[in-house]
Amino acid sequence: MASRHAPSWQPQEQLPYLRKLLITVAVVLVVTVAILLRDVWLIAFASVLVAVGLGAAAGRIRKWTHLGQKASLTIACLLVVAVLGLAFFLAWPQIQTQLPNLLDRVAEAANQIEDAWGIRLPSTADEIAETIGGMGDQLLTGLMSVVGALVTIGTTFLLILVAGTFIAAEPTRYRDGAVLLFPKAWHAKVREAFDKVGDGLKLWIRAQLVAMVVVGVLTGLGAWAIGLPSPLALGLIAGLGEFVPIIGPFVAVLPALLIAFAEDTTLLLWTIALYVVVQQFEANLLTPMLQRRIVELPPVLFLFSLVALGIVFGIPGIVVAAPLSVSLYILIRELYVRSLLKEETLMEKPEDVPLKDTPATPEPAQRVRRRAVASRSATKRREEAEKAKAAAKLAAATKR
Repeated sequence: MASRHAPSWQPQEQLPYLRKLLITVAVVLVVTVAILLRDVWLIAFASVLVAVGLGAAAGRIRKWTHLGQKASLTIACLLVVAVLGLAFFLAWPQIQTQLPNLLDRVAEAANQIEDAWGIRLPSTADEIAETIGGMGDQLLTGLMSVVGALVTIGTTFLLILVAGTFIAAEPTRYRDGAVLLFPKAWHAKVREAFDKVGDGLKLWIRAQLVAMVVVGVLTGLGAWAIGLPSPLALGLIAGLGEFVPIIGPFVAVLPALLIAFAEDTTLLLWTIALYVVVQQFEANLLTPMLQRRIVELPPVLFLFSLVALGIVFGIPGIVVAAPLSVSLYILIRELYVRSLLKEETLMEKPEDVPLKDTPATPEPAQRVRRRAVASRSATKRREEAEKAKAAAKLAAATKR
């Protein structure tokens, strides 16, 4: 009778499977931790955004004054605080007067909507209290939740400012520390990609600040010209709404439409025309002029990234969707498309495409100009060579 031998267990044959299992478990753990700490990543990115803005201002000051990085950063921080403080000091009396007036106008608009369409909207504190009824405990709980949320927002904002200042003081140190997380063969490419992200964010911040100021000023002046109440408050809301593309302008127009609806139909039509003209000017003239050198995301890609970031991070994700999308786009383009796939993106701008990878065909006029320059250069080199030979012959004859 033939003896049966049980198959012997060989560890070497199981090593590939164990390695795959460990890699899968590690990936799952990393993704889980990343999801749990998504608020931390968002705060970290906001700190980087603040650091980029302060670093850009400090760079300008260092270029003009030839001071060190920390001294320039200190002056930049003081200038930012001074400008914001001066703007607040000058505008606060008007804002303090116009914001309550704006809220009263919105309440009147709510009453107008109720009379016209029968939609019940509580517009005063007494009506809100009556609507709430005997829900005192729940109201107190909600109030405590609001106070806790405000404290959390204030603490987070302070953390972002402090962390951003520290990063702006030593940007190279933090960049190189992040580079060390990648394989050594990728260090140069990752460092270059991070530098391009920084440059892209600097240009985006500059363009966004200009767009916010221009849209806010135009909206405020237009609201004053057509007779809308509280034009300064409406301009401030429009300027702040410009920070969040697509959604921000729609939200910013709602108070103006409610106020105009409460007045008369003519003012409502003028208000709609005002906001349409301002947004068309911003979209077709101002934005293309400001973003000529900025990475331009495909609109559909940005729209889906806005939705995705809103689902993952909530309202804060929507607020920082534009700069975060720009950063992710640059990183994917540099590290994956260009470095790994050796391809160029379809939405690339001419100045971003390396000439050695995509040589452009020159126009006929450019080709003639280049030939003329090359011909002059060749003639000049021949003349210099002939002069050198003549000088060498003269030197040899002198020695003889």
